[in-house]
Amino acid sequence: MRGLAALSVFLGHIRGDSFVDYGALPAAQKGFATATAFAITRTGFEAVMVFFVLSGYLVGGQVIRLVQRNDFDIRLYALDRGTRILLPLIPACLVTVAIGWGLFGQPLDLWQAVLNMVGLNGILVPTLTYNAALWSLAFEIWFYVLAGAAGYLLSRHRRPAIALIAIAVGVAVFCILPARYALFWFMGALCVLIPRPARVVGFALGGLLLCLLGGLALQLNVKSDSIPDITLLPQAVAEAVFAFGVCFLVIFLCNPAVDSAISILRKPALYLSSISYTLYVFHVPLDAALGRVFPKAEDLSWNSIALFSIRIILLLVMINLIFLAFEAQTYRVRRILKAALLIDQK
Repeated sequence: MRGLAALSVFLGHIRGDSFVDYGALPAAQKGFATATAFAITRTGFEAVMVFFVLSGYLVGGQVIRLVQRNDFDIRLYALDRGTRILLPLIPACLVTVAIGWGLFGQPLDLWQAVLNMVGLNGILVPTLTYNAALWSLAFEIWFYVLAGAAGYLLSRHRRPAIALIAIAVGVAVFCILPARYALFWFMGALCVLIPRPARVVGFALGGLLLCLLGGLALQLNVKSDSIPDITLLPQAVAEAVFAFGVCFLVIFLCNPAVDSAISILRKPALYLSSISYTLYVFHVPLDAALGRVFPKAEDLSWNSIALFSIRIILLLVMINLIFLAFEAQTYRVRRILKAALLIDQK
């Protein structure tokens, strides 16, 4: 799910930078196949909702389990989350600033870049111009802060004031950022408390139905020359319906029988999910740089489709190399920092 969500965001941005909008294509090329391809590659926002719920399940759920076992260590949590999110994010921000300055003549604003690195974009400064995808990283960082503070507080440590201050700051942040996304994240976290049912078909069907309903409503809410302006559900309600659907699907997919049935997908899933974060934070500025070489096509032709394919291949090669340089070193960096800080290697 995480890998496919990242791929959805990636393909949506690359398609948007490679071709004109569907409505601007020649009339002869507006067929069912073309409409389907363009529709599939405009689900990036729904993919971010998937990220939020999965992050809640994987990170927030882990905090819940550790607190239940009285085994939550704020130092380990901060180190793990910090290295996880910052190792790719810091170089992504630097690359974005370099591309904006070197290729597009944008004035250097290192202060804006630094605040983007620590999740204050959308709060104190705008998200970096040539990396709009970073808007969601501010949410992710503050999800981590709130979950860590809650875990520390519930672990009955001697300094509850620290956790309360962090929670107060987090609440203040979500008075600026839409607070409903924090609720979606915590919905994902609470999924770990639901007993795994023996029969999960209902969760699968319910999840698919809610995702389809919420996704359709979200697509209709997007202004487009090709889709009628219809409000099936208000934006916030559509997002909530979609997030509930993802929660149901998470419960379904975590069933051992389901896991065994789709085991053939293990290797491609591991690969896609392992590079998903690097893919997400780097693809927009790198694609903007390639845009100086690859013009936007005004129609569908063998030539434009070939250039689109080459663009994707070049980006994936660069992203894999960047992954090996930064995100792939996460566990090594953690071991070094744990040894330096005298933290027990758990």
